[in-house]
This record gives sequence, structure tokens and C-alpha cells, in this order.
Amino acid sequence: MKKFVFLISFLVLPLACVIVSGWMSESTYKVESDFNNGTRRPGDSLAQNFFPLTVGNSWTYKSLSNTGENLYIKASVLYDTLINNTVFYRLSNELPFFRGTLISLDTSTGNLYGYRENNECSLYRKGFLLDSLGSKLGDRVLACPDNGFYGKCMDTGKVTMFGAVRKTKFFLSPAFSDSGGFNRFTEGLGITYALKIEGLHLTTAHLIGCVLNNSVLGDTTTTTHIFGTVNYEDNNLPAQGGYVKAMKLDRTNGDIIILDSVQIQTGGFYYFHSLPIDDYYIVAYPNSEEESDFVPTYYPSTINWQNAARVNTGNNPENVKVSVYRKNDSHGSFSVAGTVYSQINQYVNGIKDVNIYLKQGNIFKSFSISKLQGIYHVNNLTSGSFQIIVNRLGYVNLKQDIIINNSNLQNINFFLEPTFIKSVNSTDSGPKKFILNQNYPNPFNPVTNIRFDIPRTAFVSLKIYNVTGIETAILVSEVKSAGSYIVDFNASNLSSGVYFYKLETDGFKDTKRMVVVK
Repeated sequence: MKKFVFLISFLVLPLACVIVSGWMSESTYKVESDFNNGTRRPGDSLAQNFFPLTVGNSWTYKSLSNTGENLYIKASVLYDTLINNTVFYRLSNELPFFRGTLISLDTSTGNLYGYRENNECSLYRKGFLLDSLGSKLGDRVLACPDNGFYGKCMDTGKVTMFGAVRKTKFFLSPAFSDSGGFNRFTEGLGITYALKIEGLHLTTAHLIGCVLNNSVLGDTTTTTHIFGTVNYEDNNLPAQGGYVKAMKLDRTNGDIIILDSVQIQTGGFYYFHSLPIDDYYIVAYPNSEEESDFVPTYYPSTINWQNAARVNTGNNPENVKVSVYRKNDSHGSFSVAGTVYSQINQYVNGIKDVNIYLKQGNIFKSFSISKLQGIYHVNNLTSGSFQIIVNRLGYVNLKQDIIINNSNLQNINFFLEPTFIKSVNSTDSGPKKFILNQNYPNPFNPVTNIRFDIPRTAFVSLKIYNVTGIETAILVSEVKSAGSYIVDFNASNLSSGVYFYKLETDGFKDTKRMVVVK
């Protein structure tokens, strides 16, 4: 493998040097430019056919690197927009290996641009040059007269893809001044192969499927992703700044598992790719606790994780909209501080990653997230009456009314009740069969516990249903080792009445009845 990587690097790196140094014989190759977006290139009247940039089209790639990283990339054309009198197309994700998600194709020259607000090259008003699809074999294209970097059309020919013979062009991209970037465009498809070199790190991407003008070619289902937007709940406008996390709860110990975290892009867009197939909580966070205009919010629009909807990547959801609650700063000089503990180990270990919100009426005034030892500080408060809401994935949320009277409040502590599953120690050799026990206490208000036994490792599902058969809660949905387990269930969000809990695992099913009395 090392010899293979060395050979590839030996063959490709000299080509990458072309873009770094701009070295080529002036007498051998014609240098074309596009100063002030002119049409000096002869162009190719069918250049736009090499990149069908149309709203609704999407491309799915499998990416491999010599470090062993293996992932999928999917980019969809979301909409078009006019910037400086030029039409740009917004993509859900960066194409391999372009920088940016705003792309424009000048059909008169065949030049492909990426948008950059502060363009480094003053002579390109449309953006920075990605490639020139109008290039012919041997043509060079100048990235910018200011830096002397070049790209080049390396070869042309024909390939067979998705059952058809198509024209193709292979480019050394002028956009990679600090590394080597190569893209193969195929007529009617777009980018079908890409190569990026950064030092000794080599990454390739192969097109495995696409959706073009509502026609599906190849395999577009192998990638697992979540795509959506973050908007303000009060006016539906795109949120400014921040990031989105895809997370799940480890129900054996209450830890929060972060599968991925991505920035919120211009227009409120965010994109997760290559997530394992599972159910996730999607949560939007601002970049700063104090310098922010919204508070942490779960999908679809709640600060309470028990009311949140989990998203499954198996369906490749592409319209997961998080409506965040706006924060209206008090700009005061007072604060509230304390520690959040678990009821199981009171005053022993604080709980981190707890969201602490302060509200006045229906208005969020501030928030904080507890640190490693469970310590939190909510700042910038004025005098007045507030409600503190304490919420953490895997625990029952708490509320408390406080009054700030021209001074800081200290030691406002909270003790949260866990809801995650607990393993039960046993002195015997373990369960011999599947068993679902009756919950205790029953009837209950609002907390009960459910015990079950599994004799071997298996995928376990434990769900709560109302009398009409509608699912109201998911307590367990994961692979568990053989053993006995207890799950605490809090019904504070449910009304009084009869409910059912159902255990399903490895050919075993059992349902029992429980009663909530308030």
C-alpha cells in the first residue's frame, strides 16, 4: 500500500506543482484569461452540457483517501439567486473538491465560478475561478493575473457511464493554489471523478449516482445524510451563525454521544453526510452563550428533549427544519450561578451539557450550558422575576421561579432525575429467557420503572403507546448485551389514563398495561 501511495504521489505531485508555480512553456501552450469577465476564451458552445447546473439536480459520490477514510458526499442544487447581476446556484454541500456552495456557470465562456464575498482576485467580478469547461486539450486558464497560478485541460476523450458513451474533459483546477486539485467533467453528468492532493494526503471521489432533471442514474441511496435549515421561530427567517449537532443518548450511562457537528451556512442551511443509520436528536446551537440571538433548540421547535422528534438517516431526510427560539438580551449586570447534579449521586458529580434557560413570560432572556462539573453561569440579567428551565438529554427537566433584586444569585442548584436505562447487577449466571416485568409502581405519578431481561445480545425496542395505539415515547432502541435492565419512565408530559409499553427483541414480543394518575 505504501508503494502504491508513493507511486501515485510521484506521478501526480509534479502536475500539482504546475498550479503552485504556474510553470509552463509560453511557446507551447496558449494562455487564456477572463479579465473583467470578458469572453476572450474561444469557449465551447456546449460547455454547459458538462455541468447540468439546474435546481433539483443532485450528485452522490463515494470518497476514499490513503489514510483509510471512507465516506459519501451528496450535493443538491437547492435554488438559484442573483448576486451582483450574476446567477449563482446554492448547493446543499460542497462538490468534491470545490470550496464553497455558491456556484455560477458563465455559458458564454464556459467558466465555472465559486462565490467569495471578499474575492482575492479583483479582476473577477463573478467570483473565483473553479474551472473553464470551454477549454480544449492543452489550454491553460489563469486563476488570477495577480498570483500567476494556472489550471489546464489535461485530456479529453470518451467514457461509458450509466449505460451511455459520453464526452469527458479532465482538468487541473486553477482553484487549488495550495495543493493539487483535479476534476473530470463528463457531458450530461457533471463532475464524475475528483482528486485532491494535500502534502502526502491523497483523496479521490467517484460519482456513483445522480438525479438529473428528475431522472435517477446509478445509486443515490448508499449515502446516509441529514439536510435542512435553521430558521427563527417568530418570523421564519434564516438563523444567523451557529452550528447544528446530530446526537444520541447512551442509555446505559446517560452520556451524550455527538455523531457530528456542522456550521449553519448562509441562508440557514446545514448538512450532515455519512452518518450511521440511526435515530438522532438534531439540535441547533448559537456560537456563543452571550453573543447570540437564539437559544439551543431541538428539532422541530422545542427546548425539551422529551418533546423533540428524532430523525432517522435511513430515509436520507432533506427538509429537516429547526425553528429556533429567539433570545432577547436584557443587557443587565447581574447573573445567576449554580451547579446541576444527578439525584443518584447528589453533591458528588455534576452533570455537564445541561441547558439552563431564563425566561420572562414567553421571552427567552438568556441561557447557559453547564460545564464539566455541572457548573453554570447565566449572565447579562436585569432585576426582575424569571423562570429557570433546566433541561438535559436523558433527565427529567426542572423549572424554578426566581427574583433578582439588584444582586447576583449564587448556589441556585438543581438535582435532575435520570430516565436512561440502568443495568442491574445479578449474582447468578444471568437471565435464561426474555422477560418483560410489570412496571412499578403502578398506577404512578409521574415516574415508574420498567424492568426487562434478555438472555443474549440483541437489538431491543421498548416503546410507550396510548390506548389508540399511537406511539408516545421511545425508551430503548439499540443493541443491548445479555442482562437485566431497568428503565425509568417519566410521564409528566402525558395526561392521566391507560398506556401500554411494548418490548420487541430477537423474535420476542410482550406488551403490558400501566396507568398514569394525576
